[in-house]
Amino acid sequence: MLWDLESRTARVHKIMKKAQQVLSQFLEQVPPSQFASEDDQIKFDRLRQKLAGADDLGVELRSLYKVRGFSDLALSLLWVAERVEKDAARLEILPEEETLVKRQLGIAFGESVPTVTPEIPTELLSRPAEEVFPTPPAPIEEPPTASVEVPQTDQPAIPPEVSPAPLPVATGAEGEFAALVEKFVEAMQGGDDTRNDLMNQVRQQAEGFAGGGSPEMLQQYCRHLLEFLSYVEENQFMDDVRVMNILSNITSPLSQWAAAAPDQRSGLLDEGVATLMDFKSLFE
Repeated sequence: MLWDLESRTARVHKIMKKAQQVLSQFLEQVPPSQFASEDDQIKFDRLRQKLAGADDLGVELRSLYKVRGFSDLALSLLWVAERVEKDAARLEILPEEETLVKRQLGIAFGESVPTVTPEIPTELLSRPAEEVFPTPPAPIEEPPTASVEVPQTDQPAIPPEVSPAPLPVATGAEGEFAALVEKFVEAMQGGDDTRNDLMNQVRQQAEGFAGGGSPEMLQQYCRHLLEFLSYVEENQFMDDVRVMNILSNITSPLSQWAAAAPDQRSGLLDEGVATLMDFKSLFE
């Protein structure tokens, strides 16, 4: 759903569903009211819904790790997920894990009452970020379900879910635009210095498609995309987690639409257009 570019170029291991269930149960017990501002409360609530409903927890943690100010939170959640998967009998988070994750939540979202800051576990921090969230290997054909690679455990592997074949690389102006948007989203996720230049390039191409002469759904997508990008820039939201979530959800529909034959595109852009049309509700 989120990282189509990586999903077409890498085979990586899934963080299993049990860890997602344990983390979701724990996060449901954390009251948003413990955070200082209403904005932080809303962001926290949306994040826990995102993690709970994710098709692949690893994808979400990889995304969170790249958002400025949330790297330690992502690492602490990964640490707990690894420990849960190594213990077949584990059905809940342990006290020391709870202390760590709660503190990292407080740092990331802001909390009303400051507490002592425990350290991220040494065994996790001793591993470089490239190992925790590795660079994808050489391209191979795989279903679009990329994730964070994590160390293998003694637990038996869960059979992979059946997924549709990967999308072909789109060609022509529409395909180039979809590839440019993916590149821009990657730069935003990584805090890359090129993101402002890429945003301008996306705007230029979007203005061309929005002006007419292109399919109606693409015109709508580009008009709302331009409005969204202007809103982000004017309000200095370039590093806001809500912006990252929106970008993650509008990239896949565009890539699928651009890769499909013209007579098979019906409905493929609907989710992206709907997300862009409603983006301001996430900032209210």
